[in-house]
Amino acid sequence: MKLKYHFLHFVLFIIIILLMGIYHIEKRISLATRNKTLYYQKIPKDTILSIGIIGDSWAYNSHTYNMELFIDSILTQNKIYSHIVTRGKKGAKSKDLYQFLTDSNNHQHNINNQFDYCIIYIGINDLHGQYGATYYIHHTSLIINHLLKRNIKPILIEIPYFYNESQYDKYPFWKIFCYRMLSLYTNRNFDLDNLNLYRRKMEIYMNDNFINNNIIYIKTDTILKHNPSFYTDDMHINELGYKALYTNILKEILIDIKKYK
Repeated sequence: MKLKYHFLHFVLFIIIILLMGIYHIEKRISLATRNKTLYYQKIPKDTILSIGIIGDSWAYNSHTYNMELFIDSILTQNKIYSHIVTRGKKGAKSKDLYQFLTDSNNHQHNINNQFDYCIIYIGINDLHGQYGATYYIHHTSLIINHLLKRNIKPILIEIPYFYNESQYDKYPFWKIFCYRMLSLYTNRNFDLDNLNLYRRKMEIYMNDNFINNNIIYIKTDTILKHNPSFYTDDMHINELGYKALYTNILKEILIDIKKYK
């Protein structure tokens, strides 16, 4: 009887631990609800092309490397004058970025102004933190729709290749195990690198929901993946990497501009 009593207590303890774990995971990956976004009528502007750059540390570092000047110089060569605003937050997940954009009490940013284009860097922290492809797609789609309602054309940067598994190698075993369990819960696999899964699901979602060229999607592998000299560490690129990336982004912007001339 005593052995049975201890066994039941042990089972109860395990169940409580599992329930607590599920509770914290569900809280971690909870989805934001769509905030009300007013439709904005396109306001006739001068000849200055306005570009917003938003996102995680890739947006933040873009400003650190003065990429606004690089973008401006290329556009000036094409006889286009520009105004560029960058807002990046290190460690931001897609949910963080959406809440930042739609926070009516946040007067520290003006990314909601009438920009022509908005470049979006998001997804690396969703991926590395094992938040799940559903979490990434849900909040990224909210960001895209928020911009579209304001007549701003989104330029979504595909989650770029980075040395994800090398970054995990720096963590202690228990932390790696926790990330694998998160992946099992959110992506139904035990893998640490779900980059292709996130990308594939995002492309399917975009093909099903965004048509008529209302967004620009920038694929990054041909630009960055096979150029380790572009990386400063496992997760970030250097100035040369940004210049290569923006050269391709600006090609797409210039093509898009010509469509409407």
